[in-house]
Amino acid sequence: MRRPDDLPSVVAPEPFEAPIQAVVVPRGDLERCGPIVDQVLGALEGASFKRIVLLGSAPGARWSGAALPRESELTTPKGTCHLDAEALSLLEGYAPFSRAEVKSFDSELGELLVEALQRRWPAALLLPVLVGSVGEDDRLRIGHTLRHVLDERTLLVAAAALPQLEGDVGALLDRSGEASVGGSGDFDALGVLHAALGPGDRGVLVSRPSGDGCVGVLFPGRWPAVASLGPEDRRALGRIAEEGVAAAVHGRLAPPLGELSPRLRQGGGAFVTLTERKRLRGCMGRLSSDSVAGAVAHAARMAAQSDPRFNPLRPDDLARIELEISVLGPFEAIASPADFEPGRHGLLLTSGFHRGLLLPQVATEHSLGRAEFLEALANKAGLPPGGWKDAKLERFGVEAFAPRPI
Repeated sequence: MRRPDDLPSVVAPEPFEAPIQAVVVPRGDLERCGPIVDQVLGALEGASFKRIVLLGSAPGARWSGAALPRESELTTPKGTCHLDAEALSLLEGYAPFSRAEVKSFDSELGELLVEALQRRWPAALLLPVLVGSVGEDDRLRIGHTLRHVLDERTLLVAAAALPQLEGDVGALLDRSGEASVGGSGDFDALGVLHAALGPGDRGVLVSRPSGDGCVGVLFPGRWPAVASLGPEDRRALGRIAEEGVAAAVHGRLAPPLGELSPRLRQGGGAFVTLTERKRLRGCMGRLSSDSVAGAVAHAARMAAQSDPRFNPLRPDDLARIELEISVLGPFEAIASPADFEPGRHGLLLTSGFHRGLLLPQVATEHSLGRAEFLEALANKAGLPPGGWKDAKLERFGVEAFAPRPI
């Protein structure tokens, strides 16, 4: 493990040149930590976020797990911070998260930090998470579960006081989640941070640690366009889609969805794409539904039997059919085509009675740039070339599963 004196450049550019998905800021009094908090957040100048996950530890806590506030807002001298009620409701469905009346939310996470975030991103919803007494398994579980709310519109902020940095700076910078991150106190929050990030690039030290616990770290990168599904969620949706296609082809009622995780019970949309020997055989979807699982079940039946471009599937077709599931993220109106990235975002176009949608995979599979993608979208909506220019455009992300045999 390298000591602080061996670390590279000590000052990060303001603003930082690359996108930032997570930061570590010092937790402490204004005089000691205020300048470094400002320096860390200043590196994000110009970035916009709709959700900020604020992660901290409760050193010496007699309770275990991850505490979520019961309140719907936090109040500071600068005003009221609204919390992300939907995300709180989702997380509390997973162990070891639970709502709690933990009086230390303000003191442990730092009123200074809450006010600084509120000042820079007043419209962002906060999602405070306090880590109590946990072991390594729970740190991993909490971090992996947080991925259900970490998308490209989210910033993850870990507040930590680190009085003994010399043996742990390398673990702070390296998101490999080494065992040295684990332990007690603020290292629990850092262990959760590393679990949420997963293996990959190192962080960037904002200022050289002085031994008093004030240090900032930036983690460049972007969360997925859609908050991730876990492996079990993917398996469940695969089963639902397969059963839906088979039931539709054989003229049976769709089977019950079965037991679903909180993530799959969330409202949302989905598409199911069917291919036969790599050629499209059906693609239908539902833009919104009471649950992601319900959207997949509906899309699967429609793709098998109701795509007007193709004949309905027959029982003897099933052995040659592969499917792909695309879970849609939220739709977000954009002011300019420059606000969407081909291959990362899909687009929904609306112009009077004309409507068209293309998934992000279309750009990837057909090597379409922004202009080509927009023209293909206008054509699909039944508009003339350039018809997208006066239309309403909404971008969205997807999490897509690779095709697999039915």
